[in-house]
Amino acid sequence: MNDPKSSRMDEAGRKEIYKTCQVTFDLTRNELLKEDLGIAATGYPPNLSTDGPMTLTLHGSHGTLTAHSDHIRFFTVPEEAGVSEISYFLTADTPEEFFTIIRDGAEAYGFDKTSAEREIKYMKNDPDRGFKVALQPGYKLGFEVIYDLRYRGPGHVNTVIVLVTPTASEFQPLPGL
Repeated sequence: MNDPKSSRMDEAGRKEIYKTCQVTFDLTRNELLKEDLGIAATGYPPNLSTDGPMTLTLHGSHGTLTAHSDHIRFFTVPEEAGVSEISYFLTADTPEEFFTIIRDGAEAYGFDKTSAEREIKYMKNDPDRGFKVALQPGYKLGFEVIYDLRYRGPGHVNTVIVLVTPTASEFQPLPGL
């Protein structure tokens, strides 16, 4: 049985995830340890993929992210005790739905609203041109959230690749810069 604070990724935990379409992780300590997921220290959490949307809930020290996606990926290496990144996808059938996802993310996760609106303006002004751009990270919930935008324009499915870094709770400049 999955803990209400963090889903397990062992066989029993995955069966429950697929049955309930609910995935929850506690990131309040700015970590997501493999052992908390029921994964061996040198193992990899399996990607989760369903035919319909799963509800992903990530509890941070300053708030909660709730999203609906049919695919969730985890990034780690055998030498790390934890998961370094979680990613999932948000899709929109129309440009206006896509722009709403961007604006809602800016509000919920703390992205720079001026930058988000600038990117939306570029997409509106040149709707048939494809855009691939990542917004600056947001840290409002106590962990890092990045929106990587993949805009193909009207008549296409437009995608936001969402990247969550549990260990980053504020901007960290690269060493040496």
